[in-house]
Amino acid sequence: ADLPLMQKLQEMGADPLRTNVDGTKAIIACAGVGVLAVGDYPGTVEEVEACIRHLIQWGVPLNAVDNNG
Repeated sequence: ADLPLMQKLQEMGADPLRTNVDGTKAIIACAGVGVLAVGDYPGTVEEVEACIRHLIQWGVPLNAVDNNG
């Protein structure tokens, strides 16, 4: 969860509803679901909560699902 990076992407016009090849949306990835690999660190609880709050304010719906359901 990298809020400064998310804010920079937003400034640059990124689409928060765009998905990866698995259909994973930003809010799912922000929560650390389905994106971790060996050595990855999703961030602290506070960092994750801040990113999720930011995405909600950005208009991202909470009911997101990926291709895995």
